[in-house]
Amino acid sequence: MTSHHPLRTAGLVAASFGLTLALLPGSAHAQDIPEATSEIALTNHSFEENLTGWSSTTIDGTPAADCSGASSITTDQSTEGANSLRLEATGDCATPTVASDPQPLNEGDDFTAFADVVETDGVTELRLQWLAGEEPVGVSEPGRVDAEGLLVVRADRPAGADGVRVLITGTAATVDQVLVSAAGTVTEPQVTKNAQYFSMDAGFDEDGRAVVFTVGTGSATSPAILTVVDIVTQEITQTVEMPGLTGSWGIRQNPVTGTVYVAGYGAPALWLWTPGEAEAVNVGAPPMEHVGFLYDVDFDEDGIAYGSTWGEPTAGWSGAKMYSYVEEGLDVDQAPGFHEFGDQPLTSDAAYARPLTYENTTRTVFTGTGTGPGTAHLFGCSIDDDTDCVDLAEHSDFMRDQNWVYGVEARDGYVIAWTGPGNSSTDRLVILKVGRDGDGALVAENIGEIGPVWYNGSSKPTDGKIYYNKNVEDRRIIELDLAALDALDLSGDDIDNQELIAQAERETPAETPGIASRRWDTIEIPDPEWPGQTVVGLNAGGYLVRYNLETEAYGQFLVENQPQVSTRINSITVGPDDNIYTSGYLVGGTGAQAPMRPDHSTYVVGGQNEEMISHDGAIYVGRYPTGNIERFAPEDLQSTPAVAPQVVCEVGHDQDRPYGLLAVDDRLYFGTQAGGGGSAGAFGWLDLSTEECTVLEAPIGAQSVNDLTAAGGKIFGAGNIYFGYTHQPTEDQAILLVFDPATEEVRELTPIEGARAISAVTTDAQGLLWLWGHGQLVVMDPVSEEVLQRFDLPWGDGDGLIGGQRGELIQAADGLIYANLAGHLISFDPEAAAAGNFELTEIATPRSVGWRLDIDRWGNLWTDSDTRLVRIVTAQTSAVAAGEPTPTPSPTEPGPTEPSPTEPSPTTPADPSPTAPTASPTRLPETGEMTGLGSVLGIGALLAAAAAYVGLRRH
Repeated sequence: MTSHHPLRTAGLVAASFGLTLALLPGSAHAQDIPEATSEIALTNHSFEENLTGWSSTTIDGTPAADCSGASSITTDQSTEGANSLRLEATGDCATPTVASDPQPLNEGDDFTAFADVVETDGVTELRLQWLAGEEPVGVSEPGRVDAEGLLVVRADRPAGADGVRVLITGTAATVDQVLVSAAGTVTEPQVTKNAQYFSMDAGFDEDGRAVVFTVGTGSATSPAILTVVDIVTQEITQTVEMPGLTGSWGIRQNPVTGTVYVAGYGAPALWLWTPGEAEAVNVGAPPMEHVGFLYDVDFDEDGIAYGSTWGEPTAGWSGAKMYSYVEEGLDVDQAPGFHEFGDQPLTSDAAYARPLTYENTTRTVFTGTGTGPGTAHLFGCSIDDDTDCVDLAEHSDFMRDQNWVYGVEARDGYVIAWTGPGNSSTDRLVILKVGRDGDGALVAENIGEIGPVWYNGSSKPTDGKIYYNKNVEDRRIIELDLAALDALDLSGDDIDNQELIAQAERETPAETPGIASRRWDTIEIPDPEWPGQTVVGLNAGGYLVRYNLETEAYGQFLVENQPQVSTRINSITVGPDDNIYTSGYLVGGTGAQAPMRPDHSTYVVGGQNEEMISHDGAIYVGRYPTGNIERFAPEDLQSTPAVAPQVVCEVGHDQDRPYGLLAVDDRLYFGTQAGGGGSAGAFGWLDLSTEECTVLEAPIGAQSVNDLTAAGGKIFGAGNIYFGYTHQPTEDQAILLVFDPATEEVRELTPIEGARAISAVTTDAQGLLWLWGHGQLVVMDPVSEEVLQRFDLPWGDGDGLIGGQRGELIQAADGLIYANLAGHLISFDPEAAAAGNFELTEIATPRSVGWRLDIDRWGNLWTDSDTRLVRIVTAQTSAVAAGEPTPTPSPTEPGPTEPSPTEPSPTTPADPSPTAPTASPTRLPETGEMTGLGSVLGIGALLAAAAAYVGLRRH
């Protein structure tokens, strides 16, 4: 096949490459640069306070009294705010220079200063002046304006220096937004807000007060927090950090010992806490190979605990399992510690044993599982013979067809299973009356199915009644009399006849719409104002509901002074306002970080976004678990209150993770992963002019589409044979999706034989297509679809690729491709590599990082490290590398490199006008836009425009 690109290849070229380990510039080892944990915050960095914080000096930083009139403020043009600095040479001051107020240096050995040059018609230079205390100890060589309107200077800190000033020199220049950075900076946590709660239990503290126990979700470096809330006063009475634990989907108090049990999420550990103690105890994980985390927990009459679990099938987990745990001091026959319980596994078609409950009359532990349509199970296992496990899903046609049994409670001869897709719109309570026959076998009868019931199902039966709320307008708490329901003798088509079932229901009074409680519970509060039983619930956001059954007193309150926790970063994009936006894992929230300033905000709006890109002044996100595409603008977050992202495309088709986003001309393309139990991802686009959404289901079969790029007039999608947290893959070869926008047809390629995932794709400045997967880096001609080169890398893409991408490839403005390959930052010259000369540089980081990556307009790399962002400066001093540095002239004499006043700099506009549009150093083309994960390039003119385009930031 003949390539349509000037580069040709005979078959597949197995090129050798040189591997260098080097910081930019020049370290021999990765992860060895100092970690700066604070910013160098120049006073009045964008001149919005006129010249406050700046003073006239010579170009070596000494005072220059005669130059005060050469510097002024202009509002004609700016890149941030309204003001800019104007420097004009005068007869008394040939080289006007201003110096920032001194700032202390943070951790680091070398530092880089940046300044936007809005306009220049002469010499424009940038220097760093080093200070030891108040004494100058040196001035760096100068950096000058580059072709993109940016002043850059990078220099090493001299021995003894503990402070720095920035010196700006210009003979006819307008400058704005001056920033300084260490080589490697770690920001503060990005998404920090009130804790989110995924389980709750009503019980009693060490003083006998009625309380709610819950766990605030944290992260690897911000531990989960066990939180105790007084039900009467609504006050938090105690918090306990649990280091190493992210959160919990199951918390209950042992009715025999009073110990609070926390089933660990993020780490498969069981934690025990005695109310009033300062610390909780990690007692370890059940003896199960490949267990990922623990889910729910409940107790029998003797205080033995039973728990449910999850594991990743691709890591070797064989299916849904339960365990038991005997606390020290219990008067039982079993030894203290963990024990297997029930069949191991209960089923191999479900990875989750999710909700769990104990039923006292049959002495049975029940757990719900599910993986997708038609795979819901409700297992009951006897505590007297744990090999006696029965699936009760056969008693409900509705349950058998559902994705999940997502919640289950039981007591006094009834089991109540909350089943459905798990989104509350069509979910039902399936109510089973259970017992044991003369032979001891578990028997069950379906006495009614109630719907639609809201998250997370019902309470345990109390005095023959259960409590829940429905997915209707006011969502009031409903009381159901189980005996009255049983007396209706429902069967057949009437099993879910809601009009008949309503005869057994009572709607309780409520002043406010109900909450989606993490669990409904009942408790006797030792307070005369709360006689008898009180229904209690707590939702993820910390809203507490209490309803007394005797007095009918009802209250709904937001618990005050909730613990603040930081969540892991799930996605990153550089926004249209240059801020770096992040999305919080699991609990959502949005962070906004100024690029090289200590300015940061957390916004409570926004969910867990699997991908974020910037395009046309807005940020588009792929939302989990809805699978929808949403949009927001920076000003939406900054309004009061913050405006939540708007849904612009409902993808549907059982998709839940949009991993790939790419904007091309008037379309926003997306690639997705199927939800639990599904196997086929989707590909589609949002028409940005009409906001019409088109979805192609299963475009490459039972695979996800996890990354996208545009090249050669086509859209390429990275396939991944993994598709969720529930099943092993059904295919063994990752596919490269090829989409023709003109014909809207999809084709398949397999450029990397044996790859389970093509984990990242991008397009270089020549218009060539780059792929990473299976430990290979591959370059292709997008027109001929011929492989030009392939290179083996020392990093594969890891095992267990269920979660989608594990890497990013980005063509940057400096001509290099930067990549984050499963936490390894690298760069290489794509033009040289495509010709077979592959020289790879591994970029050092101040700490270990995740796999996300974006590049700001200063060329800085941004990646994630749990809750924090990591910034790596890649810029080099501009315009001085090829020759001798500019000598330091006297304050009244122009430097030898200064052009004559009648000879404009190459960067000077031909006819600058005060009314011209604001010059912008964003370096993005104005026409033929294509944005992919934050980048812009026109698809129709891709091959022609790419060579000239230097602002491509994201694929």
